[in-house]
Parts: sequence; structure tokens; C-alpha cells
Amino acid sequence: MKLRRGALNKILYECILKYADTPTDNKRLVMYLYTQYRMPLFRANTIMSFNLALDEIKDIEVFWIMSALNHLFAANIDLSLYFTEIEIENYSVMKWGNEAESNFPLTIKCLPVSDRQWIGTVEARDIVRWRNSFLRYNKNIQRRLHTIVRGGKTYEEITLKEGSVKRIKELLLQRKFVPNTITLNMGDDCEYYYDDAPTSLVITSADHLDLTDGYHRLVALSKVLEENPDYDLTMELRITAFSESLANHFIWQEEQRNVMPKNVIQSYNLDDVGNRIVKKINEDATCNLCGNISRGGMCDFSIFADMLSYCLLREMPPDEKKKALVTVPRDMVTSINLITEGDPDMVNRKLETKEVRIMVYTCCKYYGKTKDMVYDSYEKLIHFDYAKEDVTVKSATSTCKRVCKALDSAWKGGE
Repeated sequence: MKLRRGALNKILYECILKYADTPTDNKRLVMYLYTQYRMPLFRANTIMSFNLALDEIKDIEVFWIMSALNHLFAANIDLSLYFTEIEIENYSVMKWGNEAESNFPLTIKCLPVSDRQWIGTVEARDIVRWRNSFLRYNKNIQRRLHTIVRGGKTYEEITLKEGSVKRIKELLLQRKFVPNTITLNMGDDCEYYYDDAPTSLVITSADHLDLTDGYHRLVALSKVLEENPDYDLTMELRITAFSESLANHFIWQEEQRNVMPKNVIQSYNLDDVGNRIVKKINEDATCNLCGNISRGGMCDFSIFADMLSYCLLREMPPDEKKKALVTVPRDMVTSINLITEGDPDMVNRKLETKEVRIMVYTCCKYYGKTKDMVYDSYEKLIHFDYAKEDVTVKSATSTCKRVCKALDSAWKGGE
């Protein structure tokens, strides 16, 4: 492609709104895509109704839609502005690959939880195939949508967090993703029965199934399978037969779990360099805080790791982070010991949030430097008059950015 997808997506939707915004023209476009390229009607309708995030539309589908707009509505879109000669030549003759597959009856191995809820498993390639065939992103039972205005009309679009998709994809490719539950809901049009003998739910017919939970995971799985068609993974699958109101209640119920702060969640990441460094420090027998650093413990692990990552590791190149796993624990243990020797009571009591943050901040300031003044610097920061910012430094919910801004001012003021 000659244009970044973000820019091309905007052009694509503007073309759809300009030439095929009426139900009649929209239907003509959908039928043409099916007859000419064998694009499934469900897939084409999903795109035309803005029920698919822009970045999920494949390059070849963008080409097909633009080509169809030219054929049906004389849109005069110059395809050579967006696609290479080879892409135009190949995409013009290609067809959708799975048009002949029949989706129903669909048999899913599962166990009943209630008369309207079942739990089972599904292979990654199967649920990605379902997604391209009959899974629908139902705007009425989804957590987040954002409103946009195009052509004077208001639309609701799916909120796709690219960062989340990227992180999930990396975990999938590294085989570090722990399979969790994807939830699908059967609407009123679905016909189904449960077969006790092979413990299977059999969906005999359905126009679609709604994706209630698991959107970003499915997008990530789709991207992985596009790059590696032989990729295999078994996911946990929940099937429900809820009304839209009950499905919404279920989503609300799921959100009532005890939500952990971001820094606490991050502290569970086994691959995070900051977490690995703090773990080494806590296990170092020469460290005065050895065994004291834990989540909610005498020295809070998550606050320690969060400050360390922000102050020292945030802008480190990947190669330097590998070295940091060796050099930082040793260096920080030296600083921690100097600080705790200046205040021996620190090893026998629970440290306040403010103390942990200032201790880590001070250690980072002296990383790789002479440490004669470590304790003095720590003491100055502890007793500095932060005025209004004192609440920021003390609060466990304050971001490291805000805390470090206050500490930076104090550090300069203490020089």
C-alpha cells in the first residue's frame, strides 16, 4: 500500500458515506461485493454499518470496496494512489477464501452452568473463522463506543485500543498468554439445544451471535493467525442465551470485581524488567530490606517497582535494560543499605508510601554515582516542605509523573 492505513481508512469511510449512505445503495454495494468477490454478506454488512473498527478491515477489502464504488456509483477513485501495481493486479482477481463454508449446525463441546449459560473451549482458528462469518459486535451490549461526526451525520464507532491489541499479540506469539474467557451471546433468532450424551451445545441456526466480551483478544488472535496460519491455542468459551438487558447486566456485574490500581496490576507482570529487579533486590541476602519487599508488605512491591520503572527504566533502550537486570539491583542495594543504616528503624516497620517513593527516587538519582550523600539527600526529601504537593507524594493513587514532578522541585530546592 502507498498510504498509511489510518489515512486510507478515513478516505474509505468518506467514500462510503458519500456514495453508499442510503439503505438502497448500501444494499447494492453489499450484494456486489458478494457476487464479485464472494465477500460474505455478514462481513460486508458489518463493515458498511461501521460495526468493525477501521484497522480491522483488511487491505484487500479496502480495495474491493473502493473498486465496487467505482463500478456502481462512478466514484472515480484512483486506486493507483493507494495501491501498488502488483496489489491492483492481484486484488482484482482474488476472491474471499471461506465463502463455501457452512456455519450451522454448530456443535460446541461444553457444560451447562444454567439453562441459559454454558462453558467450554474453542480453538483459536475456529473462533477467528466465526468472527469473520457470524460474530457481531453489538453496540447495545458493549462497554465502550465513541461518537464521531462524518458528512454531517453522527455515528458510533468501536473503540479499539491498539496498545492493548499489540501487548496481547506479543504475549500470544511468545506463548505467554494465559487463555481466558471469551463470551458469546445467542440472540432471540438462534435455535439450539443441549445434547447431554456428548455434553455439547448444538446451534442449529442463527443469523449471528453477539460478542459480549473478548473483542481485543479476538483482534489480536486474528492478527497472529494472519501471520502464522498454523498457530494453535485453546481458549475458554462462555456461551449465553441472554436478552440484551441481561447481557448488559452481566457486563455490569463483571465490572464490579475488585479493580486493582494499574501499578499493582503491572507488578504481576513476570516479564517486566522493573519487577524482576525488585524481586532480585528483595532476595539479596546482603540487602537490609531482604524479605521485606512485597505487595502490601513492610515495603510495598508495586510502589517500589512503579517508581523504579518510571525514574530509571522508562527511557532505557532494550539492550540497556538487559544490563540493568545485573547492574541496578547491586547498585540499589548499596544505596538502600546506606539509607536504612541512617534510619535503622526502617527495617522493622511498615514503610509509608512517601518513604518508599523517596527512597527509590533517591536510589535512582544516585545510580552509577558516588553515594556519600545518599542518606543526606533522602533526609532532605523526607523533611522537605511540599505544601500542597505533600498529598501527592503521600497518596498511593498518585501517578509517578506527578510524584516525581514534586520530588524534582524538592531535589533542586535542597541543593
